[in-house]
Amino acid sequence: THTLLADRNPDAAIVLLRHTINQIPLNRPLRVQLAKSYIGAGRNGDAVSELRRALSLFPDANSAERSEITALLTMALNQNGDPNAARSIYASFLRDDPQAHWARIALAEI
Repeated sequence: THTLLADRNPDAAIVLLRHTINQIPLNRPLRVQLAKSYIGAGRNGDAVSELRRALSLFPDANSAERSEITALLTMALNQNGDPNAARSIYASFLRDDPQAHWARIALAEI
């Protein structure tokens, strides 16, 4: 998968990741990689769906994992033309983790 991404072939990476996730649906890193591939392919709506799914499937993700998913989700929302939804996600994240300075900065930049 990393080779496909390095070769700038996100569509092939998406097919491979989607197939693998169908076999191993509760693999958080694969789902995050799929979302990154969707973003790389300009499929921000698909990325948003996959990242929302990841947040719901993995509510016990640690802070770093939630931060990564949240950052990707807000980026995809913003690129998909929905900055209000991105702001809402950041605000919700900050309610749960008020010390997340990166999220405060990102929220201010939207």
